[in-house]
Amino acid sequence: MQRAFAAFLVLMLLHVPSASAYGGLVLSRGSVGEVNLVDQHGATFSMDTVEEPILVVAFIYTSCPDVCPVITQTLKAVQRDLPASLQGRVAFLSITVDPVRDTPATLLDFTNLHDVSWPHLTGEDDVLQDVWQRFGISVQSE
Repeated sequence: MQRAFAAFLVLMLLHVPSASAYGGLVLSRGSVGEVNLVDQHGATFSMDTVEEPILVVAFIYTSCPDVCPVITQTLKAVQRDLPASLQGRVAFLSITVDPVRDTPATLLDFTNLHDVSWPHLTGEDDVLQDVWQRFGISVQSE
């Protein structure tokens, strides 16, 4: 099934305006295919199960000292401030770029710290490599 994916490039912001002020880049894409990852609760998560027509995907790592917490807090503000016309139409996902450190338990700590509940996903390196490639993300390991 084809599904439109929206990707937002989030820059560090000193002041977080309302969701309607964001003019992110909307990318129309087909399905990324059947991808099964693991969420912060240790459950299998398939992107094909997302029913909302708009999917916001962030790529983060939990040991990131600067921009990843800002991205997460910015997305939290966007989610909180969505206009009524978008309520229930937008899903949020965060996918790690550091699967060695970002275990489900680490991702759960991160979501609790930032008081967010959307899926934060990890998985086997080969599966994530495929996901990163599908989204055009280049990841350099240490």
